[in-house]
Amino acid sequence: MNPEDEKRIDRLIGHGQFKEAYSFLTQIFDVYKNDWTIYDKMAWLEINLNKECDKAITYIEKAKEKGAPLDRYHRIRADVYWTQGKKNQAVIEFEEAVKHEPSIDNLTALANAWMHLDYEKAYQIWETVIRKQPESKKANLALSWIFGKRGDFNEALQQAQKVIGFYPEEPEAFLYAARAQQGLQRYKDAIQYYLSAQQKGCVQDFFFYKNLAICYFEVNDYIKAFISARNCYMSFPNEFTNDEISKKCREYILWLCGNKMDEESYECLRISLEIWPDDSVFYAYMASFECYYKKNYSLGQSYINKAFEISHSQSDVLYMIKGSLLYDCFDNKIEGIKYLEKSVLINRNPVNLVALAARISETDKKKSKELYKEVLLKEAENKDALYGLALLPYDDSDS
Repeated sequence: MNPEDEKRIDRLIGHGQFKEAYSFLTQIFDVYKNDWTIYDKMAWLEINLNKECDKAITYIEKAKEKGAPLDRYHRIRADVYWTQGKKNQAVIEFEEAVKHEPSIDNLTALANAWMHLDYEKAYQIWETVIRKQPESKKANLALSWIFGKRGDFNEALQQAQKVIGFYPEEPEAFLYAARAQQGLQRYKDAIQYYLSAQQKGCVQDFFFYKNLAICYFEVNDYIKAFISARNCYMSFPNEFTNDEISKKCREYILWLCGNKMDEESYECLRISLEIWPDDSVFYAYMASFECYYKKNYSLGQSYINKAFEISHSQSDVLYMIKGSLLYDCFDNKIEGIKYLEKSVLINRNPVNLVALAARISETDKKKSKELYKEVLLKEAENKDALYGLALLPYDDSDS
């Protein structure tokens, strides 16, 4: 084949312009019908563009007749089997290609195939590639991945760092280093590698956002953790919803809402509403933050109204928060007590019991004391119950 025509075809294929390459090959086919190269390229495009495996086999058999190297013949046959999902047969063809020509390209193709079937067998082939080509990006990254699968994160990190030394702008190398650091529980270092990978243009898939969120959680940087979780949800809603990261986020936000009322918790809760826009409990907590922390009572009222509007069941949390807000912020003590009593009827947990006990302590000290004592039977060191009980007058029943 004319070198200029071959360069043009390879350039089109290299740029992913498969249709243009196929069209050009069709135009010049008769000119080179006695050249094995054109049959080889047509076979490759039938697989990768048209998914026409039978046509590809016809072309590669013709290429063999015209003198194609046997390693190319077996490589195309391997690609056909792989496309058809016959991976074991594909591996046999890849191995035949290596027997005829143990080139870096053929070894890499064989190793890639084994990565899907038995990464320990792939490991041996990648080592052969590295002996031939120590700076092989694919081989070193593959070894990093394999070491990670084995749980040998120090070796995984070393392999990734080796690639960074050879190719300092390779995003995948930073991504693999990040995963290794995460495996070593060096979460701050992992975050830096993840951010470097992001800056250099790595593929930001579900696992990227998930792992970055986990690392931020581990270093107690909750706002960035929830930002990463939100990015994860926005890009991959189904995967996020069904993954452990969703449960982890809910656990953290509920813990924050119960233990901290500050700007960080407020921002995390605000982000959570973007992730779970139909969750009535989060709207109720947002109402609590707006009233108690931000002193924005009108917005707090709109949030608690929204919570009840979208709630599909009687939630003790909603009743407890609305009762507390009515009592503390909206000067409606009678209605507030009714809602608090409703929360206790639904769930006699310490939070609901303390909320009611604290607000009836002036009007019904006896009942308030009973509720505090009930809490202490459940949680002997509950600080809110101990403090509330200490404020009530002592009598013989306390001895």
